[in-house]
Amino acid sequence: MRTAIYFVPPPDHPLARAAAGWLGRDVETGAATAQPRLPDLSGEELAALTAEPRRYGFHATLKAPFRLAEPWRLEDLAEALAAFGASRAPVDL
Repeated sequence: MRTAIYFVPPPDHPLARAAAGWLGRDVETGAATAQPRLPDLSGEELAALTAEPRRYGFHATLKAPFRLAEPWRLEDLAEALAAFGASRAPVDL
C-alpha cells in the first residue's frame, strides 16, 4: 500500500470555501459548486481548465506517495505525524 501526506484546510475554513468555488467541487461532499464568472473565460473554458484539479480537490502535497518500510504501519505514521505537529508552533499566513 502507498500513502502520502497532504494538507487540506478544514471544511468550514474560508480557504476551503474559496477553493471549492475556484474548482467547482466541494472536496468534502463531492458536490458541484458554482464557479466564478471570469471576464476572459467562458464557463465551459473555466470548467475545462479546472477539470483535472477538480478531480483531486484543493490540497498541498507535503510528501508524495511512498510505501512504508517493514515493520511500520499506517497507525505508526499517524502517531509520528501527530507528535511532530504537536511539537511545532503554528505559522500565521
